[in-house]
Amino acid sequence: MHDNQISLIENETFTGLDSLQTLFLDNNQISEIDGGAFQRLHTLQGLYLPNNQISAVESNLFSSLMNLQSLSLSINSISYLPVGIFSSLTQCTRLFLYITQISVIEDGFFAELANLEQLWLVENQISVIEDNAFSALSKLQEVERQSAFNN
Repeated sequence: MHDNQISLIENETFTGLDSLQTLFLDNNQISEIDGGAFQRLHTLQGLYLPNNQISAVESNLFSSLMNLQSLSLSINSISYLPVGIFSSLTQCTRLFLYITQISVIEDGFFAELANLEQLWLVENQISVIEDNAFSALSKLQEVERQSAFNN
C-alpha cells in the first residue's frame, strides 16, 4: 500500500487481515492514524510508515502489536512520542526514527524494548537525552545518531 495518496488510517481498516506479517504504508500522505488502526494485527512483524505527514502518534497505537520486530516512523514530522508508546513491542529488534522532529529522549523512553538491536536516530532535532534513556537496551548492537555526511 506504499506510494499512494492515503491520508487517514481509521480504526478497523485492517479487519480480516489476521495473518498479515508486513505492512508497508510508506510514501503516502498519512497525517492521522486512529488509535485502534492496528488493533487486530496480532501477527504483524514489520510496520513501515516512513515518508508521510505524521506529526502525532496516539499512545495506544502499537498496543496490540506484540509480535512486531521492525518499526519505522522515519521521515515524518513527529516531535514527541510519549514514554510507554513502545510498551507492547517487547519483540521489536529494529526501530527507525530518523529524520523526524524529536528533540528529547526521556528517561524510560526505550524501557520496554529489551530486545532492540538496531536504533536509528539520524538527522533529528535531539537536544536532550535524559539519564538512563538507553539503560534497558542491553542487546543494542547498532545506534545511528548522525548522518554519515556530517563529520
